[in-house]
Amino acid sequence: MPAPANPADPLGIPTGRDAATLSPIIAFVAEVLHEVPESPRPVARVRSTILLASRTSIVESGHGARYEAALDPIARRAIGEAVAGVWLPLEVARAHYRACDALDLGANAIAAIGRSTNDRVKGTLAGTFIRVFQEAGGSPWSVIPHWQRFWDRAFDGGALRVTKLGPKDARVDAVACSLCESHYFRHGLRGLSSGFIEVLCHRAYATEIGKSLDGLSIRYQWA
Repeated sequence: MPAPANPADPLGIPTGRDAATLSPIIAFVAEVLHEVPESPRPVARVRSTILLASRTSIVESGHGARYEAALDPIARRAIGEAVAGVWLPLEVARAHYRACDALDLGANAIAAIGRSTNDRVKGTLAGTFIRVFQEAGGSPWSVIPHWQRFWDRAFDGGALRVTKLGPKDARVDAVACSLCESHYFRHGLRGLSSGFIEVLCHRAYATEIGKSLDGLSIRYQWA
């Protein structure tokens, strides 16, 4: 487990009153709710909706000029000409996230931009799925086991392992996704994904607890 996140991080380690409402994982037997296949296929394409929404969030956060300057011209053309909902090659996505990494933003700032991206893509990725559980009074456990479904709408390839660590505590491991080499991608995904949880609870926290060149691990807690 890495050092605790900055207390100002709205997606980091919970503290104070919220921490008291979270169930400890002591004596709780972890349960795998969704397992990755034996040989997951690597991510080969990314939905244009993700890249277009990410670019818009970057522009609105005031970093548009620096992002455009760092973006490969071929990728800029591909993203600029794309319409929402089509698949774009992995190399276009990698160029996008290299430009994002060039902004040299902190993890907390990236996660906040990821949250704004969630507002733009949640209809496409989750459709009416989450809204149904909202209206029925569901909890984050209503949607977390189904995150592979959301992932598959955004990425062509890759897989998720979802593990229940406690009553309000989950771990999600992404594998076979080379975009995880990007600092911006990992923390943007941390912010984006926590938005799906927070609509079903009072407050959600997401902490990166592991990373590799083609994978990452995020722990989610909520109150």
